[in-house]
Amino acid sequence: MNDELERSLLSKYPAIFGEYTGSISRSTYCNVECGDGWHNLLDTLCHDIQAYVDAEHVQQVTFIQVKEKFGQLRIYYNLVDKYVDDLIKEAERQSRSICEYCGNVGSYQKTSSGWIQTVCPDCR
Repeated sequence: MNDELERSLLSKYPAIFGEYTGSISRSTYCNVECGDGWHNLLDTLCHDIQAYVDAEHVQQVTFIQVKEKFGQLRIYYNLVDKYVDDLIKEAERQSRSICEYCGNVGSYQKTSSGWIQTVCPDCR
């Protein structure tokens, strides 16, 4: 994810991503290792998770790793909570129909080189 989009998530959801001090080398936060096209999906997911944590007074959810794996969004985090599990599983499922690069409707497919990715026809 480009730096501007990643910083927007880090600044909106510091409790989820960890501390971002303005300097990548001095920060202790979770990197977002996926394409720009999943930014809105992650933004919505983080909003929903933080709203749940705040409303229900449950333990703060903290992301450990956010990345693309086997053509879909993959999120590793610190908490076992059915509601949060369901939110994350749904976002991961949705990522299989959103182009990782541009955010348009995409399809989950194997490339000619054997990799699996979710892309739209324009980004293919």
